[in-house]
Amino acid sequence: MLIATLDTKEEVVEYIKGRLQERGKSVLLLDCSMGERRSQLVPDVTREEIARWGGRDFGEVTSSDQFQAGRIMIEGVKRTVASLFAEKKFRAALGIGGSNGTLVATAGMRELPVGVPKVMISAMACGNAEFGPYVGTKDIIMVPSVADILGVNPISKTIFDNAAGALVGMLDQVEKPCPLDQGQIALSMLGQTTPAGMAGRAVLEKQGYRVVAFHPNGVGGAAMEEFIGEGAFSGVWELTPHEVADELLSKIHSAGPDRMKQAGLLGIPQVVVPGCIDFFYGTPGVPHGLASRYRDRQTYMINSEIILVKITPEEAFRVAEVLAQKMNQSTGPVTLVIPLKGISRYDRPGYPFHNPDLDAVLFRELKKSLSPRVPVVELGAHISEPEFGEACACLLLDLLKERKTEN
Repeated sequence: MLIATLDTKEEVVEYIKGRLQERGKSVLLLDCSMGERRSQLVPDVTREEIARWGGRDFGEVTSSDQFQAGRIMIEGVKRTVASLFAEKKFRAALGIGGSNGTLVATAGMRELPVGVPKVMISAMACGNAEFGPYVGTKDIIMVPSVADILGVNPISKTIFDNAAGALVGMLDQVEKPCPLDQGQIALSMLGQTTPAGMAGRAVLEKQGYRVVAFHPNGVGGAAMEEFIGEGAFSGVWELTPHEVADELLSKIHSAGPDRMKQAGLLGIPQVVVPGCIDFFYGTPGVPHGLASRYRDRQTYMINSEIILVKITPEEAFRVAEVLAQKMNQSTGPVTLVIPLKGISRYDRPGYPFHNPDLDAVLFRELKKSLSPRVPVVELGAHISEPEFGEACACLLLDLLKERKTEN
């Protein structure tokens, strides 16, 4: 499926469609134009049809302001793409666009499952714009157009050829489906907790489970929630529910208020560790970019883009209460595991976030706010230690065995 605004991208669409056809691919052309000018190309799905999918007549699109017109076409493209994919009309998607074209095309691509090839040639993929609104939790490849998308020239031609070639390559690869005879475990893991995650993974995989790790940077946690909701996992290991703290305190790496909701709703066995909830992400950029309200706080700059801010005792109360509430709402078995020697890489003697008094507040409030039905296991270990990860994995295996016995 090739998604573009034919009223302004006609020449480029015709060129890329030809390159795809030269490589033996049939092309389903979808026109998401919002202007009155009509292209000489005949689309397989017209802008009028898309508007109707969006619940409006195309005349309302042309007579509306750009914002409202965009909303109609976005909804129409989403429904069109989902319907045609369900009918197996296409196996991959390629979009071409500037600001509005990128927003509309990627809205449709986000309706497709992870693994379906998705390529977006975009003037918005410039490095200065956030990709979150376009990519969301899906595997959309953003290709910078470098020059604006107006005709085919010596600069843009190579970019168009490469994008088309990449899509063809993905379609032509020999698919080797991953076997579905093993249970899967969802794991939240930052670099700070990777040693424990790797060690625990080895324990789980020896017992026949497959571990899928998600980076809790906002998008990772949101994707993890989506997959849990779709029934992809038989167990959840929340080694690093860091996004809970970020949602409350900065929202830079927030996955939204529903983080840690799906596993509880579905009653999936969980082991939860308060990993990396002792900090949140401050203002990114160089040191002088740190927000003034954090200058008197414990901070640590990992690189030019990432600054960590240690929480205060008052913030620890809030984070502990919310994390406990999320665990209390679970309809399935859940165990809290506390590493008493530190909950993040820099929370240990000699490191910038070492603060035993704050940890004590956090642990106390967690236990105080937890339901009596939630077991608490305290281990004399640091969260970065492989032995801690192994212990967590064994606890999760116990919960999974109990669930199998019950069933």
